[in-house]
Amino acid sequence: MIAEPRGTITWSIYAPATEVAGLSFADSYATLDAWAVRALRALGVPAEHRPLNDIATPRGKLAGSAQARRRNVVLHHTALAYDMEPGLVRRLLRIGLPRVSRRGLRSAEKEVSPLRWFVELEQPQVVARLAEAFAAERGAVAGALGKPELKEAARLAAAKYELTEWTERLP
Repeated sequence: MIAEPRGTITWSIYAPATEVAGLSFADSYATLDAWAVRALRALGVPAEHRPLNDIATPRGKLAGSAQARRRNVVLHHTALAYDMEPGLVRRLLRIGLPRVSRRGLRSAEKEVSPLRWFVELEQPQVVARLAEAFAAERGAVAGALGKPELKEAARLAAAKYELTEWTERLP
């Protein structure tokens, strides 16, 4: 999945590795996406988890997830197509062209079915409903980043993530 400005809703779950302890890598995707599937169904979307890392509808892929596990934590990131052109993913991810990486293309080849096909809610309303569902299921409370975290994020962005070498690198 790609993250298109104003066309995508993304979220990340950063949790202790104990959150997925005893689960296979494949099962951990389903577990960490289960709340979102339930929230989408509550909105009337015929959503389901599809292995390995998709949330899908009968019309195609709605969202894709990725995970990283390091230092006893898991980072689970999901990108949901809110209102994007269904063919955009295929064009941007080089489907049918020589591979630059062995990873990710099978999932990218699936048809995209944007959430706007199923709901009339505006993007901020969908985000609010998803946040409410996550908070209700997981006991999460709203918070804010402090000055030290924001300062470190700015330093890291300037030193790495804003550099052309990072944003234009190939896998």
